[in-house]
Amino acid sequence: MKTTFLPVILAFLFGCASGFASGCASGSGTDKPFNANNVNNNTNNLNNTNNVLNNVNNTNPADTDGDGVPDDLDVCPGFDDGLDADADGVPNGCDGCPGFDDGLDTDADGRPDGCDACPQDNPDDTDDDGICDSDDLCAGGDDGADDDLDGVPDFCDRCAGANDGLDTDADGVPDFCDRCAGANDGLDTDADGVPDGCDLCPGADDGADGDLDGVPDGCDLCPGADDGADGNGNGIPDGCEDVGPGSYEYTRIPLGGMAAGISVAAHPDNSYFVIAEYTNRLHVYDVATATFSTIDLSPGGSANIYFRDIAFSPAGDYAVITGMSTQTSNHGVAFRFDDAAWRANRPATTGVVAPWALTGVTAVVDYTAVEFGLFAQILLLGHNANSSNRIMYLVSLDPVTGAATYVTARNVGADAVDMTAANNVYGDPGAFIVGGPSGAFTAYYTEVTGTPEFTIGPGNNNIGNSNHTDAHPGGDYALVISSSGDAIYKFEAGMLNGYSDAPRFSTRRLWNVVFQPNGLRALVLGQYQNISGTIFGGVFEYRHGHYSCVTPFTNCEITEVSIPSFGAPPWNATSGTVLQDAAWRSDCDGGLIVGGSTAYSTPYAFIARFQIINGAPCTW
Repeated sequence: MKTTFLPVILAFLFGCASGFASGCASGSGTDKPFNANNVNNNTNNLNNTNNVLNNVNNTNPADTDGDGVPDDLDVCPGFDDGLDADADGVPNGCDGCPGFDDGLDTDADGRPDGCDACPQDNPDDTDDDGICDSDDLCAGGDDGADDDLDGVPDFCDRCAGANDGLDTDADGVPDFCDRCAGANDGLDTDADGVPDGCDLCPGADDGADGDLDGVPDGCDLCPGADDGADGNGNGIPDGCEDVGPGSYEYTRIPLGGMAAGISVAAHPDNSYFVIAEYTNRLHVYDVATATFSTIDLSPGGSANIYFRDIAFSPAGDYAVITGMSTQTSNHGVAFRFDDAAWRANRPATTGVVAPWALTGVTAVVDYTAVEFGLFAQILLLGHNANSSNRIMYLVSLDPVTGAATYVTARNVGADAVDMTAANNVYGDPGAFIVGGPSGAFTAYYTEVTGTPEFTIGPGNNNIGNSNHTDAHPGGDYALVISSSGDAIYKFEAGMLNGYSDAPRFSTRRLWNVVFQPNGLRALVLGQYQNISGTIFGGVFEYRHGHYSCVTPFTNCEITEVSIPSFGAPPWNATSGTVLQDAAWRSDCDGGLIVGGSTAYSTPYAFIARFQIINGAPCTW
């Protein structure tokens, strides 16, 4: 190949068109003249040709590390690609994790699992304590630091210096740091920082104590004075020993389409009231916005629910509403009003009220009253429908399961209509019960050293029909309204006082009595009255410790504070209107009164705000 290719090149270099004779004769034998430009050009061509020859002769690619793999294909430059002791596809010289598969990296942190201290974590150990994040007892702190040796690292120790594992009441707070031993520290319904089990004043802020007497303002019997100072031991702090008669102001609150109000209760924190109509509907009055939300529980058709009583739990997390329903063969009913659901949804009322099943009790036709705290139970009072054999029932309600259990059942000869928690002669609690109008009775149920005792007509079995009773806070005594005798009786130390000892207001048609939460006053409610053309809604004020009444209306410590001009606007009350119930606020001297007429021929209803002008003002 060299003998044929070289002449061609030489001819090209020296500018010969063809042939190889001396002087590069042309095909015709004629000599060509010398061309210097051709010499220069051909010299350049010679250089290029040398390059071509070199490339043709150099056919092997570069392999710098001599491992038989060309540099441009080398997996591990500088090392032998053929050496891979752990067979993971990564040559030894570039193996990040010798002895393990570099391709396995579960947590995608760039470290092969075989050499990753924490193969499940990325990053491996955020708090640098030598413990992988997935195994870290105390994220963010050193797991090895545990000064109190309770197994809980210091950084996450709930109770430094004590054993976090000791939690007798199982509330998640170690015993040594437990704010309320024996109760759940996590339950603080009124959000005052004091757990419900140790709350001095449920529903109010225990930390608010304006007069520094150790009694929170929301439960202060005598604001501005020391509740603990009671020189004569009558239960009234010395600073409020003689609460003067109140001057009352009444304001009607508009609510269209309402039937007669039958019962009302204030939430313990005073933010709202729940009002029950005579049938089917509940109204929630929001104090801050002065607005109503209505809950209609009508069963439909011709059936009705007839409401009787409302009472909030001491913590205010729910209320019990009692009554009867004509849909369930005249069976007594009880409903739960859920405070949390109301606050979460208001003004909507979805999910706020639900019935309890009351499984276990079937004989009660009507639940007329509810009382919290008696014998560590919720007690319901009810009666049957047999007019010839009238049975009174005390029933215990389980608020969690909705089950009901008979406590006692007695033939009392009349419908049981109300009860209150009043102490027995030993100072222990009991249920004082009244009945009417289908007959009349009073009764007292208590337990002495665990043994039940039931008494008909304790001390006095002839007070006439009675519709309502209420106890002074603490249960040291109760006031009892005789509706047939228009008298105010007193039950104390397990006994009713006598006929001649009870103040009587024969022209006022008394109906109900409701104590103020601090116990300083009670409102005695009456009915529509027309005395010689003067129309009013009967209301009396009882003041704690002021029961003496030598001559009603003139020489009596129980003073009349009736609603004036009850038949005129804005009241326009009709005859037969009853002031059914009242609820005091605990943060001021005021509250609500509800009532109306249940007569189909003259339907009428009202809601009234009341305020003691010379008392602690309410913000409405």
